[in-house]
Amino acid sequence: MDDFVESKAQPLWHVIVLNVLTMSAYTIIWFWKTWRDLAEHANSIDLDAPADPAILKLRNASPALRTLGALIPVLQLFLTSMLFARVAELYPRKNSIVHKYPLATGILMTLVMFVCFSLYKLPGAFMLLFLLYIAPFVLAQNWLNAYWKTQEPPNTLIRQAFSAGELASLILGAVLLGLMVTRFAIIH
Repeated sequence: MDDFVESKAQPLWHVIVLNVLTMSAYTIIWFWKTWRDLAEHANSIDLDAPADPAILKLRNASPALRTLGALIPVLQLFLTSMLFARVAELYPRKNSIVHKYPLATGILMTLVMFVCFSLYKLPGAFMLLFLLYIAPFVLAQNWLNAYWKTQEPPNTLIRQAFSAGELASLILGAVLLGLMVTRFAIIH
């Protein structure tokens, strides 16, 4: 019987559902999880073996410090752009624009994210359009999934179920979202 290994890849629908139903709170967890997985992977690579320079830039990176730094207004622009740029560098399609221009990709994705975040200022239920900010995260997760596919053994399984923590955050987020939508319906 083959032993199966759990992949570091995450289904795109997980990223969408977790971000929408937690009203963007999952973003912080996504940052931490992504920094953690990339740092662990980078630190597991033998320095004597040939390795992708993009992954080596992530050696000894502190996922906790980078995630906390992403909560500081000016620093968050830099750290978000750098994470998106690192993910773009790892994207296995070497001829893609994303891979060729990772820094520009990272900056553009960060700008899109923050422009979408600003949509929360719209009146009434239109403020929910701010949830479009998840588009850069879904793209980045797609590129990460493609990268993990090249790095993990063929018997690797992608987890489809939510963890206990994810389920708890989904329940709390759904309650919050329900209260917001109900408020808009009652006021109007």
